[in-house]
Amino acid sequence: MLGGLKSFVLIVLIGSTAAQTQAVPATDAAKHFGELATICGTISGEHYAASLPGAPTFINFERP
Repeated sequence: MLGGLKSFVLIVLIGSTAAQTQAVPATDAAKHFGELATICGTISGEHYAASLPGAPTFINFERP
């Protein structure tokens, strides 16, 4: 769990290119699917899915 964390920067690495990352507001993240980017925003919620393979944590930015 993320506890009292108010802001968070998530680095999404897709592919194996060594390209320079760009800062993207969370509201525009969907427009950058498949790119190497740093997604910035305020966390509005999270869910730890312990029963799924790899036990991922899903993070909601800006709105639930």
